Amino acid sequence: GLASPEEILSWSKGEVTNSETINYRTHKPERGGLYAEEIFGPENDYECACGKYRGKRYEGITCDKCGVLVTDSSVRRVNMGHIRLASPVVHFWYLKGVASPLSRLLGIKRRDLRRIAYYETETAREELFIVTQSASPKIKAGETLYGTELRILQGVFTFQAERAYLITESPRILAEEAGRVHFEERKLQNGETFRVLVIGHHEYPVTLDAELYVEDGDEVVEGELLCERPAKEICSQTMFEMLRARYEGVEGHPVVEVVDNLAHLVVRVSENVPLKVGQMLTTLEVRAYERAYPGGFEAATGAEGIKKLLAALDLEALSEELWEELDRAVSQMDRRRILHRLEVVEQLRRSGNRPQDMVLEVIPVLPPALRPMIQLEGGKFATTDLNDLYRRIINRNNRLKKLMEMGAPEIILRNERRMLQEAVDALIHNEKKDNPIKGRDGRPLKSLSERIQGKQGRLRRHLLGRRVDYSGRAVIVVNPKLKLHQCGIPKKMALELFKPFVLAHVEGLPY
Repeated sequence: GLASPEEILSWSKGEVTNSETINYRTHKPERGGLYAEEIFGPENDYECACGKYRGKRYEGITCDKCGVLVTDSSVRRVNMGHIRLASPVVHFWYLKGVASPLSRLLGIKRRDLRRIAYYETETAREELFIVTQSASPKIKAGETLYGTELRILQGVFTFQAERAYLITESPRILAEEAGRVHFEERKLQNGETFRVLVIGHHEYPVTLDAELYVEDGDEVVEGELLCERPAKEICSQTMFEMLRARYEGVEGHPVVEVVDNLAHLVVRVSENVPLKVGQMLTTLEVRAYERAYPGGFEAATGAEGIKKLLAALDLEALSEELWEELDRAVSQMDRRRILHRLEVVEQLRRSGNRPQDMVLEVIPVLPPALRPMIQLEGGKFATTDLNDLYRRIINRNNRLKKLMEMGAPEIILRNERRMLQEAVDALIHNEKKDNPIKGRDGRPLKSLSERIQGKQGRLRRHLLGRRVDYSGRAVIVVNPKLKLHQCGIPKKMALELFKPFVLAHVEGLPY
């Protein structure tokens, strides 16, 4: 089942905040580190770290100086710690597993979920537009909008916009005759206002933001510089065509920019907003909808956005909705898709697990005896791969905390959150990552999954593989009378295997 943050904290004896293991000068565990005695227990039987309490008579006392509980050192095989993450991360198994339960539950493609979880951006070519007229106070004439923003905002506000043109070449404007300068403001066919410099019989149209070297009423001589260029770099299409018709040498082209779009998930929507919970939006779409419907919806990205979406799920209502969809479905593909999603929903309902626990906020840290360090000849130490993977998580987590406290820009924080997600992925299942973390010898580090699975894993080799009383090895044969989940064994073998349980039961009886 899924472990909630509260459950993980109940297993833990303390938070690991230091990525160090032991002090290489004193060979003692570092405080708050991966081998800390105040978290995992004393290294020596009934002896605290500072030596104030020694002996079994002090058992159960917590040293007020070093904070170590005086007890048997065997607790270092049992006591766990935890790492509280500065930013939530998605559990690798549920995101990138074979069936991807997270993708099925939310009804979102696995590729799209990965884009959100890892803050991946997609580049898009966007045309730029300039607002020429606006009847809404929220949209100002002269401001620039991308094509995506324009389509959304024009459905809400009343305004006119044209393609933006980049002026690449333009002549300097010189007075063709001497006289007094007179400024006039006129309007183009599209309603856009521009300025005209009138000197005698000559007119010099320029944009309102053009940088002028003369003022209204100034006297100028023939050939005097009036303006460096009739418009700044960007203007509307109508304005560009008017300037090109008036001045020789004006060149330009429509503005098309490459924009990095970050995927967002809609996690909350008001009634008047034309969006759905779970809908994916790009950065430009989020920006446009926020202008159109301020406070009417909430969009988030990363594991935090996925967690909010999972927390908002009503499994009972979703189950009923999917059963109704299944009854209406006609094609086999639709039925298969709904059944896969329904399977995940029903499993969560039966187990009582919360969907949002697929996103981790707290990471459990294994007892130090299960990830030992061994001192080699020459004073060097050999350690398990797990310590390196935990160290990577702690370092990145501490760095993210520090940057958040400093108020670092969002783009830097996003990169740090992505790196933290990748570090936790490596701890859970390093070999399945696209770019597994490798050791000095070039092999991928063994993560928790690799330590558990397979013949050499913890379960089959160290637990199930241990001989106890009797070897149950036998030739396996088929039996058509047995069901798929049943296994038959000879009576003599069954009696021998269950002898300890039978004797224990008999000894407990009153006769």
